[in-house]
Amino acid sequence: MTDVLVKLDLGEEDWLTARIAEFGGKTILLSHHQLFSAFAQIGPAAADGSFTAYNPNLDASFQRFAAAGGNKIAAWFWGHEHTLTLYGPHRGLNKGRCVGHGAIPVLTAPDPNDPRSHIVDPPPVDPVSLAVDDDVYMHDFVILNLAADGSATADYYQENSGNTPMWSEPL
Repeated sequence: MTDVLVKLDLGEEDWLTARIAEFGGKTILLSHHQLFSAFAQIGPAAADGSFTAYNPNLDASFQRFAAAGGNKIAAWFWGHEHTLTLYGPHRGLNKGRCVGHGAIPVLTAPDPNDPRSHIVDPPPVDPVSLAVDDDVYMHDFVILNLAADGSATADYYQENSGNTPMWSEPL
């Protein structure tokens, strides 16, 4: 259903906004649902049938969080889509990260109903991709390292990478 959009309860949003505002450091958001997607319709369809790549409800919440924190949102990690996608800056968020490919097998074969050609202003995607095993993408996970000095890094692993991250980045 494309007419039902995830949103935060106003009381939840107020509470989160207050916590972000009172914290002097950077904030990392974690959620199941995503702010945007390069691969699926997230918001309502436009009159011409094109798809919106972001959730306007979560976008309004994010804009409020960003303003309250003095634009100190370091990253937002979500997992709704069963993929690993590292997004470039989009809608004021510098690091949107989908890390949802930890358990559900995803085939490498293209989806015949792929909606990407109908998405308006899709977010940019960084070229980091998972390895393939028998036409299925490897599972992945992320470890967030929070240091005593306030710095943070994200290390991305896939199931065949052992102790070596396939990608690392400062947050």
